Amino acid sequence: MRALSIDLGRCHLERRVLRVHGSHKNESAPWREIPIRQSLIPLFEQWQAEDLAVGAQHLVNYNGKPVKIIRGSWESALERAGITRRIRPYDLRHMFGTELVAAGADIGTVAKLMGHSSPTMLLNHYQYVMDKQKVRAIESLPDVPQ
Repeated sequence: MRALSIDLGRCHLERRVLRVHGSHKNESAPWREIPIRQSLIPLFEQWQAEDLAVGAQHLVNYNGKPVKIIRGSWESALERAGITRRIRPYDLRHMFGTELVAAGADIGTVAKLMGHSSPTMLLNHYQYVMDKQKVRAIESLPDVPQ
């Protein structure tokens, strides 16, 4: 998984962006920039200081060495958190897209953030999430005089 090998040089806190590799499937976008939420900047700064203190060069690391395979760490984290439900790292990606669409984010923007070459996949797989937007759209129409 290439996303885990994000070196600290790709974390631009002053610009509030994280630059990540694109998917092998989308060769037209070899990388993309993901905005970092303002409220997370202090946490990223803390992590960056801690990582630099131990000589870590990668955003996701263990004892200063890059984590290349997440499976064991993921399963340990779920166990320590008392989570017994089967949750895959991919489920976090799906939740990211679902929550953005449910919050009314523009489909094209969500597709770009997720690294898709077009919004088609989102429209095919996240259509059920748009029910709230459909209701809001209908309710936004002016009342019909009676």
